[in-house]
Formats: sequence, C-alpha cells, structure tokens
Amino acid sequence: MAGQLNPKMLTGDLCRFMRTLCKDLEELLQNTAYSFSYDIPDESFVTVYDGDLLSCAVCNLVSNACKFTDPQNGRIVLKMTVLEKQITITVSDNGCGMSPQVLKHATERFYSHDPLTGVPCGDGLGLFVCRFILQLHHGTLAFHTEEGAGTTAALTIPMAKSKEKSSLYDDPVSFSQDRFSLPYILLSDVIPPDTEPL
Repeated sequence: MAGQLNPKMLTGDLCRFMRTLCKDLEELLQNTAYSFSYDIPDESFVTVYDGDLLSCAVCNLVSNACKFTDPQNGRIVLKMTVLEKQITITVSDNGCGMSPQVLKHATERFYSHDPLTGVPCGDGLGLFVCRFILQLHHGTLAFHTEEGAGTTAALTIPMAKSKEKSSLYDDPVSFSQDRFSLPYILLSDVIPPDTEPL
C-alpha cells in the first residue's frame, strides 16, 4: 500500500485547517439527530502534513462514531490539543464501544464487526487506512473504549518543520462543496438523502 500512495507533505496552519474541516462536518451533520461539537485551539500551529490524507482519517473516525452511536441521543465531540510538540486530535462518542476482542483487531485490513449483530459490516478498511495515514505522518492511532459507554479515538502526530517554504494549506477551502467531497462521501450513510451540499 505504501508504494501506491505518495503523500504531499506541505507546511500549513493545522488549527486553521481543522477549523475549516470541522465547520463542514458540522454543516453536514446539522440535519441529523447527532449532536456534533468541536474544540480547536485559537492559536496557530504550523506543521507539515498532507491535508487530503489527514482529513480522510478524521472523516473516517467521525463516520465510525456516527455508525456505532444511537442517532437519537448520539454525541460526537472532536477536540484538538497541542502538548510538548505533539498534536492530538480526538473523536469521542457515547456509542456502543468495543470489546477487547474487537479492539484487538479493529485496525486490521478487512476486519469488520457490527457489535449489535456480531456479523461483519462495511469493507473493513476505514481504521486500517487511518492507521496507515498516521504512520505516514510518523504518528499513532490509539483508542480508549468501553462496551456500552463509547469510544475515544486519538490521532497523534509530531509537530514538524518543513525544509521548504511552500504551503498549500494557508488558505483552506471548504471541503463539502458537492456530493463528491470526501466528508460527504464518508458520512453519506448518516446524512439524510434530501440533504444537498453546497
């Protein structure tokens, strides 16, 4: 898989990038019953990252949180923190959580499990891809979960300085401009069918 993906690591303000992504996720979920909130620092944290890949990882985690949380009282919280030159993005939900056995295999390729039915669901690539994206960023993907009490997924990447001055993400554009955008595609299972992205 590594040979099939060429990450574009460029310099940018990750806080600004994440605020843009979160606003678009909020817009996509506003017509659902899910409660979505986010907490992104007001400061500017410039680091090196691939915006397309990182947004893919974040959207996958938000999508998973929606799928395994009761939409009628589901709460999904995205938070970004910076501590000791490490950036951590967490996605927390109050869903069904994962058993130790499921957690053990959660990021394996093609592993899929519906805790309600006990049978596979989906293609089993979401968390595998997330883990791979974090590896490309020299980061980690970790989970804190409890059956019946929800899950917190944590993406952690080191703050890095670019040797180049080029920056792709200083002026981020909206992700959810149409039905082919990444957030819209990954959240299509929970977005009402009559919701039209801008």
